[in-house]
Amino acid sequence: MFDKIPATMFWVPFICLLLLGVVIASVMLFQKLIQLSEEERKRSILENQMIQMQREMEEIQDIYADMRGLRHDMRGHLESIAAVIRRTSGKDREELDNYIEKMETTVSRLDFAYRTGNPITDVILHQKKQEAEKQNISFEAEFIYPGKQQIDVYDIGIVLNNALENAIEAGSTVSGKKSISLRSYMKGNLFFIEVENDFGGEIIFDSETGLPVSSKEDKKLHGLGMENIQRCAKKYMGDIDITICNMGDRKKFNLTIMMYEKYFTP
Repeated sequence: MFDKIPATMFWVPFICLLLLGVVIASVMLFQKLIQLSEEERKRSILENQMIQMQREMEEIQDIYADMRGLRHDMRGHLESIAAVIRRTSGKDREELDNYIEKMETTVSRLDFAYRTGNPITDVILHQKKQEAEKQNISFEAEFIYPGKQQIDVYDIGIVLNNALENAIEAGSTVSGKKSISLRSYMKGNLFFIEVENDFGGEIIFDSETGLPVSSKEDKKLHGLGMENIQRCAKKYMGDIDITICNMGDRKKFNLTIMMYEKYFTP
C-alpha cells in the first residue's frame, strides 16, 4: 500500500497520532470532569454548612440577648432578696443565705466564659470550652473579634468551629494532660488566628493540597474542615499554615489562619 500510494506513509502515522491525541484528550477531560465534580461536591457541602451555621448563629444572637436580659433581671431580684434577708436574724437568715448563694451560683452559669466583642464568637468559644472540659482537655483562649475590620462573623464562625472541633477531636485521643490554646491578633491589616493542641499518632499530608488527610473511615464526608478553613482564609486573600512540634513525649499541632481584612472575594 505504501508503494502504490506513497502519501499513506504520511497519513497513516498522522491519523494514528491524531487518534492517540483524541484518546489522551478524552482521558484528561474525564479526569477534569471528576475533579470538577469533587470540587462541586465540596463546595455544596461548604455552602450547606454556611447556611446551617447562619441559621444557628441568628438563633444564637436571639438566645444571647434573652440570656443577658434574664441574667440582669435575676441579679436585680437577688439583690432585692438579699436586702430583705439582711433585716432578718437567726437560723432563718442562715438558711436564706445558703439558698441565695445557690441561686447566685446558678445565675453565674448563665455568664459566658469569654467576652470576645461579638455574641456569636462568645457562644462558640463557650460551647467549645465545655466540650473540651468534658474530654478533660484544658482550654485557654485570648480571642478578640475584629469588629472594626471587614471580616464577616460567619466566616470567623466557620474557622473557629472547624479548627476547635478538630483540636478537641485530636486531644481526646491523647492520654494524660492535654490542652488547647486559642489566640488572635492584628498586624496591620492582617488578622491572625492561632490554634494549638496536643495530638497523638501520625499525621499524613495530602501531596496535592498539602492539608492533613482525615483519619476517619469515610473521608468523603469527613476531613473537609481544614479545606473549609482554608477556603475562608483565601476568601480574604489569606491562607493557613500548619506546624508540628515534637516536645519530648508530646506532640503539638499548630494551625495559623491569616486573613487580610481590607478586601475580600465573595
